[in-house]
Amino acid sequence: MLTPITDCTHGSNLFGPWHRPYLALFEEQVHNAGISIAAEFNTPEYQTAALNLRIPYWDWAMNPPNNGPTFPSVLSDSTTQVTYPNGTTATIPNPLYSYEFHPLVPSDFYVS
Repeated sequence: MLTPITDCTHGSNLFGPWHRPYLALFEEQVHNAGISIAAEFNTPEYQTAALNLRIPYWDWAMNPPNNGPTFPSVLSDSTTQVTYPNGTTATIPNPLYSYEFHPLVPSDFYVS
C-alpha cells in the first residue's frame, strides 16, 4: 500500500530514499490500471499504449519554456473528453485539474 502524502518526507534528508521507491510504486499502479482499462476496449492501439504507460519525468530544475505553457493542457484544462468502452464519448470535469476530497463518514470504512 502506498504511503499517504501526509507522510511525505519533504525537507528531510530521508526525502531521496523515500521518494524514489514511492514514485516507482505509484508508477507501477498507474501502469497496471492502464493495462486493466485498455483491456476493456477492443482496440489494439490502446493495449499497446497501455504497455508503454509510465508517469512523465518532471525536471523541476529546468527553466520553463519561453514560448509555451509550463503545464501541459491535460493538467490545465478544466474539462476533458473521454471515450468509453462502448465507443461513446463525453466531456467530463478533468480529474487532473482539480479534486475535492469528500468528508469521511463511518460508512467509508469496512468493519468486519
